[in-house]
Amino acid sequence: MRPDFGPTAESVLACGLSDGSVILIDVTQSLLLAIPGSPSGLEVATVIRDEEIAIPDKRIITAMKWVSRRDGTVSGLILRA
Repeated sequence: MRPDFGPTAESVLACGLSDGSVILIDVTQSLLLAIPGSPSGLEVATVIRDEEIAIPDKRIITAMKWVSRRDGTVSGLILRA
């Protein structure tokens, strides 16, 4: 019997790499329900986005800060080297 999917949560993770570049990773978690209402596990899926957030410049990133708009979309990422 294949479990049903319960509630799902989605998030975006910004990851600074050692070459100074930044990538975005979409993370989705879904609760698996073997019997309706009874949690039996958690499924996690990740997708690395193919977009250039910060160009690699070999500088170390010491801090990152999200800049969001009111509609909830990310409009920018501030990097501090």
